[in-house]
Amino acid sequence: MRSTRLLAVAVLAVIAMLPLSHAATGVVDQKQELDSAFSITISGAGRGQEFVPNLSPLIGIDVHIMTGNPGSGADTITLNVREYSIVPLGGLLLSTTTSQSLPDGFDGWVHFDLPSPVDVTPGSTYVIELTEAKSTFGWYTFEGNVYPNGRAISNNNFFNDIDFTFRTYAPSPPTEPVGGVVEPVNKLPVFAPYLALFGLVVTIAIVVTAPWNRPDN
Repeated sequence: MRSTRLLAVAVLAVIAMLPLSHAATGVVDQKQELDSAFSITISGAGRGQEFVPNLSPLIGIDVHIMTGNPGSGADTITLNVREYSIVPLGGLLLSTTTSQSLPDGFDGWVHFDLPSPVDVTPGSTYVIELTEAKSTFGWYTFEGNVYPNGRAISNNNFFNDIDFTFRTYAPSPPTEPVGGVVEPVNKLPVFAPYLALFGLVVTIAIVVTAPWNRPDN
């Protein structure tokens, strides 16, 4: 039993030393992060922010929201991406995110991953639209045309001097080699440390299970 435990510890040590892989979070393409400590309630008709992407596809969006009506209880926020405009102004729905339930009193940035990447055309106008089940939260805004590539939309009206807070994300570009000839990768140096660790595990297993380590010898 003791030898089995030692072997298990050695194996776990090797696993702990292996590199961890992290999901790519992408890069910020468009953003407007300023706020005037002022928000517009998300509930109601036509709450949105125009943006013009430089990168494609679109994979995620952040919005900065606050509790506008304290005491209203937890509420559910849904984010839509539309082309050109928002309903009822004729904006084609491109994506709807999984709704997020937030507690009463929440104040901060909320990240939405799109269910699948959305192909967008750089230079064209798209709209981030927020909806909520009740009327707990407000969307932070800045009074001033700080994002010249888009306008805030509220009650289906466009405002040239107001912008909601947001960030849009595109996938991280792959790292390309610069100059020279790319040779086939020799995988032996890459796996050499792991082979050495595996040898260590085998050695420990042999030592702890050897006959001279048994209590009856």
